[in-house]
Amino acid sequence: MYVLVGMVALPVSILAILREPSVQNFIVRFASVYLSEKLDSEISIGGLYVDYQLRVNLSDVLIKDQKGNDILRAKQLKARYGEYSKEKSLLRLDQLFLDQADIQLIKYKGDTSMNFSFIIDAFSSDTPKPDTGKPLKIVLNKLKIYDSYFRLADLNKPKNDTGIDYSNLGLSRISLNMDDLVIDGDTISARIQNLSARERSGFYLKKLKGNVHLSPQGLKVDHLKVITDRSELSMNLEFVFAEFKAFEDFVNEVRIETVIGNSTLNLYDVGYFAPSLFELENEFEISGTFIGPVSALRAKNFKFDFGRNTSLQGNLVINGLPNIYETFVNFNITEFSTSLSDIYRFNIPGMNPSNCLPSLM
Repeated sequence: MYVLVGMVALPVSILAILREPSVQNFIVRFASVYLSEKLDSEISIGGLYVDYQLRVNLSDVLIKDQKGNDILRAKQLKARYGEYSKEKSLLRLDQLFLDQADIQLIKYKGDTSMNFSFIIDAFSSDTPKPDTGKPLKIVLNKLKIYDSYFRLADLNKPKNDTGIDYSNLGLSRISLNMDDLVIDGDTISARIQNLSARERSGFYLKKLKGNVHLSPQGLKVDHLKVITDRSELSMNLEFVFAEFKAFEDFVNEVRIETVIGNSTLNLYDVGYFAPSLFELENEFEISGTFIGPVSALRAKNFKFDFGRNTSLQGNLVINGLPNIYETFVNFNITEFSTSLSDIYRFNIPGMNPSNCLPSLM
C-alpha cells in the first residue's frame, strides 16, 4: 500500500518507520551532528515528529553563525512537503509555520557578507542544478509566523536612533498569515492576509493586508490596508526605486505612486520614515492620487479634511519636505473652507498661532 505525499507515492511501511520515536530521535541526533560538522557551527534540534502526510514538526530549533550568535532560534517549525521538479525547476511547500522564532540576519563590522552566507556556500555545490538553466522557483502555499522577532542589521553603518533605521531593523511580536508566496529569481510575490509587528523605533503596525509584488526596481501592493496607532489607510501603493539602497534616503530616492481611498493619516506616523515630520503631528482625512518622492510630491484629485470645519479639494504640488521651513506648496483649489478654531489646532513647529492670528475671544 502506498500513500501519495505531494507528487511522490511512498510505501506505508516507510512512513510507519519514520513515525517511530526511536527513529525520529536518531534522525534528530544524526542531523544535528552532521549539520554542525558540515557548517562548522552549532546546529541543534530538540525533537522531531512526522505524520502520514509527511508533515514535519521540529521543536527547539537552533542555528548559530560562525561567531557563536543565533541566526535562528524557534520553539516550533512545522513544514509540509509539496513537490520538487527538476524539469520545471520548481520547489513547492504546502505549509510552513514558525512559532516563537528569533531570526537575526547580521553583517558584522568588517565583513562583506551576511552571517548566514556560510550556509549557502556550504550547500551550493550540493544543490541540484536544473537542466533548464532557469533559477529554482520556490512556491510556498501558506506561511504562518507567531509571536516572533526579526532583526536585519549592517554593523558597518552608523546607528540612527530617530525613526526607522534601514541598516538596523528590529521587528518584535511578529504575527504573519501569508498565502501563495512565490520566489522566482529576484522577484517575490505573496498575498498577505494579516501582518502585525512593532519596530524598534516605536512604529506599531497593528494590521497590514494586501497583495505584494517585490522586485529590485519596485514594491507594489494592491488592495493595501494599513492600521497603526494613529492612522488607517486604504490604497493601492507602489514604491519605485533604482535599488534597495534607495530606502536609506527614502525622502528623495523612492518614488511614490499611490491611489488613496478615504483614509485617516497622522503625519506623526510618516515621521518614522521622514523624522522631521514627527514635529508636524496632525490628523487628516485624505484621499487622492499621489506621485513623486516625498521631497517633490504631486497630488491629484486631492481631498483633505481637518478638524471640524476645514476641507480642501483640488490639485497640489509640494516641494521641500520634510523641512517644513523650506517647503513650498502650489495649490489649484476647487473648494476650500476653514475656521479660526481649526487654524489654532493645526500644529506647525515653531509657530504660535496666537502671535499672528486674532484671538478667538
